[in-house]
Amino acid sequence: MDEYFPIGHRAVSRVSLAVLLLDDLTGRQITGSNARAWIEKEKPPIQKNDGWFVFTDLRPGSYTVNVEGGRFLMSATQVTVTGEEMKMMTVRLRPGRVYPVPAGCLRVEGRAEPGALVTIVNCHRSAAYKLLTDCREGDRFLSVFHPEGVRLDGRGFRLTGGDGGSEDVFLSTAADPDCRNGCYQLSEPVRYSHSRIGSLLMPAYTAQTDESGRFFMILGAGAASSKLICEAVGSSSVTREYEKIDPECFRPDLTEPDQS
Repeated sequence: MDEYFPIGHRAVSRVSLAVLLLDDLTGRQITGSNARAWIEKEKPPIQKNDGWFVFTDLRPGSYTVNVEGGRFLMSATQVTVTGEEMKMMTVRLRPGRVYPVPAGCLRVEGRAEPGALVTIVNCHRSAAYKLLTDCREGDRFLSVFHPEGVRLDGRGFRLTGGDGGSEDVFLSTAADPDCRNGCYQLSEPVRYSHSRIGSLLMPAYTAQTDESGRFFMILGAGAASSKLICEAVGSSSVTREYEKIDPECFRPDLTEPDQS
């Protein structure tokens, strides 16, 4: 994407920030009139047909990018613009309650402590990704094997197996804007070394409970026939594993800590 482009007949604007909206469940780009991104008190972005929202001539500083789109939940993401180069970011919108659940996917309506952060890990091997290369403790990049056309930027995973310990990783940006080489920058360095042989990236889905302690998710294909690791972190931590799951709707109860 060019950093400068003409607006109208004469004016030329500088691209400060380009935001791509993706469906978190399918990885497809979200387009159409129902999708939008905006920054409060800044001029509206230019909406491209391929799902990009282009903000121009932003002053250097920190901004909150708000996004929403029809069947998806509204979200807000922090970003820093330096003014020296164009910033590109991917925002994945999570399906809302009116989102039609695709065949093979799993609707989740659970309970936990109000305000808790809930993570569900899909342990189905068919949903996991493999590493292309080994990674060492402290590395800030992961090379992931996936088919062409798949985008993993903006997604969280649990990296486990191989020679290293289990840890959660977040693939923040792709080294290639089209995600063709499988190399992704991490939001935080890995804590352990991981061999490409035997290591798996298992999809991890997160949500925060509302004031009544309820949360909603849609998990990807294979989740209903998989082992699911469910964790809720609030004033206390609750971890439970489930294997016999109702394929119509999964209702985990994470309100009470396990008794030991």
